[in-house]
Amino acid sequence: MRKSTFSARIRILLFAVLGVLIFTGCVSGRNGVSWADLELVGDNQNILVSFRDYMILIDPITGQPVPLVDSEGTVRVDADGNPRKWEVQNDGSEFYSSPIFVDDDLMLVADYNERLLTVNFASARIEDPTGVEIPGHVIVDLITNEEGTILYLPLSDRDLVAYDIDTMTELWRWETERGIWADIIVVDDVLYVASIDHHVYSLDAITGTLNWQLDLEGAVAAAPVWSEDRLYIGTLDRKIFMISVDGEFIGEPLEMEDWVWSTPVLQDGLLYATDLSGHVYAAEPTDDGFNLIWKIKASDDGIRASPIVTDDHVIVGDRGGHVFWFNRDDGQPVMVEGEEGLEPLEREVGSEILSDMLVIRRQSQEETSETSTGNSEERSDLLIVSTVNNGRLLVAFTLNDGIRRWDFGR
Repeated sequence: MRKSTFSARIRILLFAVLGVLIFTGCVSGRNGVSWADLELVGDNQNILVSFRDYMILIDPITGQPVPLVDSEGTVRVDADGNPRKWEVQNDGSEFYSSPIFVDDDLMLVADYNERLLTVNFASARIEDPTGVEIPGHVIVDLITNEEGTILYLPLSDRDLVAYDIDTMTELWRWETERGIWADIIVVDDVLYVASIDHHVYSLDAITGTLNWQLDLEGAVAAAPVWSEDRLYIGTLDRKIFMISVDGEFIGEPLEMEDWVWSTPVLQDGLLYATDLSGHVYAAEPTDDGFNLIWKIKASDDGIRASPIVTDDHVIVGDRGGHVFWFNRDDGQPVMVEGEEGLEPLEREVGSEILSDMLVIRRQSQEETSETSTGNSEERSDLLIVSTVNNGRLLVAFTLNDGIRRWDFGR
């Protein structure tokens, strides 16, 4: 595999310093580092990018900004007659998470100035720049209960606060000893909250009452995943735990080589995971713990993003700016024809990959026959990779063979 492009000594030092700060509670959120949050919006699967002090909508086929249109579908123009694009600028503060839609026209988003802002989606405009004051920084995605009546704010310094989404009055607060750096999840009116304080909490989503809590013996910086009445969660103590709906550990944890700073992926009964040593894992969850299927050293650079798992491949992006394709069945590199014969399928994006990657599933040829130009590019599933470089913010590859389709920079 590709050797590190960073100094190993510097990388270890940075991780050590960050570790001290995390466990002493001296940092809040992504100090000194910013990476984009990505989500897909609408039937066209446009890519909504939240990065630094702006949000922008990108067309997944062309890689160009989506035009801002009026209710009749006419592209809006500025004072000089130039076409406008869908973009929201938030002067003076950064976004560290994606917005949520409260209805078809309005979004809520938290910025780092401890404000909750309402964005009109149709006009790409912040309704009130002063926003609603909130009691701390938010660096993970907002979430509501299943009925959409309660908004949950995970604070990066400490605590989870629940608000009535209509009145923005505080309903309850769950106190944590440290901040919440991982997305929370809600399943059947139960919240699962993982914290830097080493604990995962199960709370009643309506009342905030504690169902149970577990000490994971390590900080949690990535969202848990729920599958078939089991919770899977990785820690900075180099473990992935399997937990029952009743809050009991199931078997032994999966031992990792380094910090787990990404959410595992469950597919077809197997768990796929990565760690900051650059390893990729495939394991079978059992009642006794995990049966390791394969483990491979993908890179000497750490892997922060969750893996992408397709029918045939496991795809990962590392902190050195490389994307790797592996076979799902045995973890071996996917081989493709190169200039000198068969070579591993790897691609470079030129900057650090920290954001989770996206997959855009295109419609079949039959479904697109009436709406597309017939161009095979429109029917190719896409892998969207985001880097920390504003000039190369997004890179799109075909999902199965890594053909580079477009780049977007700002």
